[in-house]
Amino acid sequence: MKTENLFEKAHLNPAEGFHIRPFSGENTTLLHIRLEAGKVAPRHNHIHEQLTLVVSGELEYELEGEVRVLTAGEVVFVPSNAFHSAKALTDTIVIEAFSPARTDLMEKLAALEGS
Repeated sequence: MKTENLFEKAHLNPAEGFHIRPFSGENTTLLHIRLEAGKVAPRHNHIHEQLTLVVSGELEYELEGEVRVLTAGEVVFVPSNAFHSAKALTDTIVIEAFSPARTDLMEKLAALEGS
């Protein structure tokens, strides 16, 4: 059984203001992300389906040109290859799930963990 406590594990910092705790299975990746107010995840896309759940704070989310402000409890579905971006309007915590697993991201984060 593979388990981990995402609330106790140390955050990785891939960029200033981005604090990430990853967990991955064979087909799904889960991220606990803390974004500092004002930080932007630039517009991008990937083959993975994505669910983003706002745990706390306010997140301005753009998906294929549509913009909404998401608050605690709101979740957004990002289809495969859809362009999206996000901006933390306040200090924000989100949980993101990806399918298939984000092996590309897990490799990058593992390199950070090892440095």
